[in-house]
Amino acid sequence: APTIAPVAGGVAPITGTAAPDSIVTLKDGNGTVIGSAIADSEGDYSVTPEEPLAAGTVVKATATDPVTGAVSAPVTEVVDTVAPNAPVVNPITGGTDPITGTAEPGSVVTLKDGTGTVIGSAVADSNGDYSITPTTPLVDGTVVKATAVDAGGNVSPSTTTVVDAVAPDAPTIAPVAGGVAPITGTA
Repeated sequence: APTIAPVAGGVAPITGTAAPDSIVTLKDGNGTVIGSAIADSEGDYSVTPEEPLAAGTVVKATATDPVTGAVSAPVTEVVDTVAPNAPVVNPITGGTDPITGTAEPGSVVTLKDGTGTVIGSAVADSNGDYSITPTTPLVDGTVVKATAVDAGGNVSPSTTTVVDAVAPDAPTIAPVAGGVAPITGTA
């Protein structure tokens, strides 16, 4: 059976693999032909839809053997044009401590500093958790921008945070009068 890479929608090419030289036919969920292509000698194919595909459109692919006419079982992919939510970044303490947070499961989270230099990237696990260890220590005040890209190539809005590597001042306690008087101070 052929494979279908995640489908971004619109008129973006739909790609995948099938047996070399097989005829790959793509249809929507209603059975309307989206397009067809012949898989190359490596088994790769690409079909560009003539009409834009909307989010949620079901794409079914079959591969036909050009010699025998045998048709594979269909495989299905759903068009994903919805960007993931902005990733959540937990407080960053600086240095080379791992930066953690959550994002859409399976999305690639990329962290950049304020100048656009990539700090690192990771794939969010099935729970949406990710962890990125900077290769260069991050100093207090460094701006960190996070984005997530899902399998369909949709990019999330960004989340921006700042490294807080300086511990707060120690709290002070006002003189205690004893008994049941409240204990006050500042932090």
